[in-house]
Amino acid sequence: MGQVDIIRKNGGLGRRNPSEDAISGLVFSVGSYDANIKNKVIELNSPTDAVTNGITAAKDATYSTKVYSEIEEFYRIAPGVKLFVLIVDNQATLTQLTDKSVAGNLIKVLRSTEAKGRIRQVAVCADDALSLSFGDVLTRTVGGGGVVSFSGAVVNAQALAIEEEGLKRPVHILVEGKRYSGAGSAAVDLRESNCNLVSVFIGKNNNPADSLLKASVGTCLGMIAKRKVNECIGFVGEENSPINGNIQDDKNYTDPKLSSNLTLASYSETDWTQLDVKGYIYPKTYIGRPGVFLNDSHTCAPLADDYCTIENVRTIQKAERIAYKALVPSINSSIKINADGTLPQAVCSHFQNVVNVAIRSEMQSADEISSVDSYVDSQQNLLATSELQIEVEIIPTGVARKIKLTLGFKNPFKN
Repeated sequence: MGQVDIIRKNGGLGRRNPSEDAISGLVFSVGSYDANIKNKVIELNSPTDAVTNGITAAKDATYSTKVYSEIEEFYRIAPGVKLFVLIVDNQATLTQLTDKSVAGNLIKVLRSTEAKGRIRQVAVCADDALSLSFGDVLTRTVGGGGVVSFSGAVVNAQALAIEEEGLKRPVHILVEGKRYSGAGSAAVDLRESNCNLVSVFIGKNNNPADSLLKASVGTCLGMIAKRKVNECIGFVGEENSPINGNIQDDKNYTDPKLSSNLTLASYSETDWTQLDVKGYIYPKTYIGRPGVFLNDSHTCAPLADDYCTIENVRTIQKAERIAYKALVPSINSSIKINADGTLPQAVCSHFQNVVNVAIRSEMQSADEISSVDSYVDSQQNLLATSELQIEVEIIPTGVARKIKLTLGFKNPFKN
């Protein structure tokens, strides 16, 4: 019997499952707070969710803290993002808050049943009464023989982030740069600490108005969550577009400051150059361009480090998660071996393809990387080690941090 068969295709629209790249965490150390809310991991998707869970501006005033204001600021920059919040009232300093040996602090939200290892970036902050100096963020000590060592929240956060990476849930940690003071030339060099999974933000919003020596981490965390993993949080972008990096509106950053509670105008160009060179993230303005932006996306690592920028950290961490997910099904799999003990080329090609396809489909197709290539050496001795080694190389996208323009006059008579 004659008929017409119709086969419906799927996938032509290029739709994707929602990305988890923006999932974030925010941990507060407070002097005191509502007993019904503190020390619990709370999942939010909007400022309204915060109010529903009892986190309000009124409680900020009651407990002299900034919990709601930072959540509200995060959502001003990154609306609709999933945010896991933990309010700790054990009088922890920033150094203590990031200590991986204290189960109830930062580590609690990262390993919570609520978050399930999905948090990609997390910020930590503390009340002024608990964090008494910038040394709580990072302290540089010169010991005997001129040996330099570092301590503080940055160092502890790095140790925790490394441990989380080993547990296959890599995360980037943002530390509130509280109580910054002095000239840029005297500022501790964050890059010298070699903590490439940690960043420090020292900018302060003028909303709400106060004299606290705080940094508005909600702004920076929100911008990280807003950006694609390969995008610099200092990307200026086009005006009136979704990619615009302006953090100013009619209420916020109309008079931006640093955590010293001094306005940007209080500092010299030399100060800004020094702070940028030393790896600080702060609010910045551009002549002739309305708005306030973030200066860059530094981590606390030397410029020679591949992961001296947040976008490089987020890019490689996303690739790690994708490759891990793609390779898990092959754990304890049986693999044929050639007569001489080497791996068959078909086996090598299979594993190379597994990783390449996974990363390309999720990252290269989204223009988050330039390319990826994997290599499995057939000469490795799998029978002796039971360990299959795969090398993966990613070419990232570049960032135009400086644009050099050559400009001059031309006399057409010479032509």
